[in-house]
Amino acid sequence: PTGADKYKFVKFDAWTYQGSELLWASLMKDLWKAVEDEFTEKVVRYHRAGIALELEGKNQLDESHCTLTPLQKARNRKRLLLMLHAQLYLYLFLFLIVLT
Repeated sequence: PTGADKYKFVKFDAWTYQGSELLWASLMKDLWKAVEDEFTEKVVRYHRAGIALELEGKNQLDESHCTLTPLQKARNRKRLLLMLHAQLYLYLFLFLIVLT
């Protein structure tokens, strides 16, 4: 694909799952495992959370976010994750005040 500078090959034996409905689920599990092994589980989960926050509340058919550069997308995700962390700390602080 355009812009791809690194490829990851994943060994997957589809014959193991022949006739099973678990074929696609197993393929996805192996793909995610390979990505997490390459970039660490924490980094991948952080990235996926950022994407989920970025798309939350947006019309899934709206492709305006596709015009952003990868750097702009990363900055947006980081900002959204920081806002989420700030909200969580605020809720924790308020909860602790209520308890006392």
